[in-house]
Amino acid sequence: MTAHVQQRPGEPRVRPDWSQAKCAMWPKPNLWYTDDPKDQKVAQSICAECPIQVDCLRYAFNLRLEHGIWGGTTPKKRAYMRRKGSRV
Repeated sequence: MTAHVQQRPGEPRVRPDWSQAKCAMWPKPNLWYTDDPKDQKVAQSICAECPIQVDCLRYAFNLRLEHGIWGGTTPKKRAYMRRKGSRV
């Protein structure tokens, strides 16, 4: 499950501490940049256990990153969140 946190007005867009990220320790970095749904599910399951998942999602969402799994979300999910007016 992905946690969604509202960004406060004026909150700075701070880059997460990637040294804490599960993806930084994963031997196959391309896993986070695949179009294969099976691989995306694997990446999302790794994100689900990551201590910086929310920060990662906030980073990608606020920068409007259109590629890759970030904070346990696919590009389609983040686009959906934007259309719905979500804030992270």
